[in-house]
Amino acid sequence: MTTNNIVESPIFVVGAMRSGTTLLRLMLTSHPAISIPPESLFFVQLMREYGNDVDIKPRLKFFLKDLYEVPKFIEWKVDIDQLIHNLSKQSTLDYASAISCVYKTYMDQFFPDAHIWGDKNPGHVSYIDQILKYFPSAKIVHIVRDVRAIYSSIVSIHEDSDKNRFWKNTNTPLLTTTKEWTLACRAYERYGNHQQCFTICYENLVSDPGKQLQNLCSWIGVDYDESMLRYYEENASRNLVPPHRLKWHQKTLNPVDPEQAQSWRDKISSAELQAIELMNRRAMKKMGYDRLTKSCGHKGLIRMLSEHLEVAEHKLRKWSHRQIYKPLFNRKQQQ
Repeated sequence: MTTNNIVESPIFVVGAMRSGTTLLRLMLTSHPAISIPPESLFFVQLMREYGNDVDIKPRLKFFLKDLYEVPKFIEWKVDIDQLIHNLSKQSTLDYASAISCVYKTYMDQFFPDAHIWGDKNPGHVSYIDQILKYFPSAKIVHIVRDVRAIYSSIVSIHEDSDKNRFWKNTNTPLLTTTKEWTLACRAYERYGNHQQCFTICYENLVSDPGKQLQNLCSWIGVDYDESMLRYYEENASRNLVPPHRLKWHQKTLNPVDPEQAQSWRDKISSAELQAIELMNRRAMKKMGYDRLTKSCGHKGLIRMLSEHLEVAEHKLRKWSHRQIYKPLFNRKQQQ
C-alpha cells in the first residue's frame, strides 16, 4: 500500500451507458499492472458529505458505514479489517486519500501484482471535473459508441425490465438513449482534446482490439500485454463481472466479435432508426456517425414517443385530479 503523498495516475473509464465500458474495463484489468473493480458510484455519492474534509479520521467510522451502505460496493467483498488498517495508518486522510485507499485495498486483496488502480463507471462521464479535482494526474479513458447501437442494447434491457427495477422507472428507450448519449457527447466536446483524456471508439476496439489496446497502453504508460485479449478467460475464472450481473454482460464471457459493432442494424425497425437519428442528428454529425435516413417528417419520432406520451398523460391526469380534490380534502380536515 503506497502512502498518500505519492502522485497517482489512476485510470477512469467513462462513457454512455451500454457503450462498452464493461468490455474495456475487463480488458484493462486483465493487464498485470492494472486493477479496475466492478462499478460503484461511492466516489460521487460520498463526495457531498466528505469531499471537503481535511482529515476524515475523526469521522472514519461514519465514512465506513456510509461506504458499505452503497449497494454495489458490497459486491467488491473488500476485507473491512484490512481497509480500516490501511485508512488508519495514513498520515492525513483527506477525501482523495480515502477514496484512493479503498481502491488500493481492493487491488492489494485481489490483484496484488498490480500497481495502477482504476475505476469504471458510465455515470462518471458527468463528473470529469470532480475526478480531476481530487486526482489531478488521473487518466480519463472515454469510450464512444454509435448511438443506434446503444439504443438497441437499451431496448433489450427494457424488454427484460422485470429483472431490473431501475428500468421500470426510466423513460422510453429512445429518451433514455438520447439523454445518455447527449451527456457523453458533451463530455467529448469539452475534454476530447484534453491531455489527460483518451478517446477510444467502440467500433474500432472490437474490429481491431490489439491495435487499439496497444495505443491505449502506450498512452497510459504501460507495455501492452496479450492477456488483455483474453479478458473473457479472466472474467470466467475470477468472476470479474458479478454473476448476477452477467445477464446484461453475457458477451464478456466470449472473445471480441467484430460483427457486434453493426449488429444493431438487424435489431431495430425503420421507424426506430428514423426516430433515433432524428433525435440525435446533430450529435451524430459532430461525432462522425453517418445517418441512414433522410431528413424527413416526424412520423417515426411520434410513433416512438407514443408510449412516453401515454405515460405523461396518465401522470398529468393524476396530478390534475389531486389539484382538484386536494383543496376539498383540506377544507374537510379543517372543519
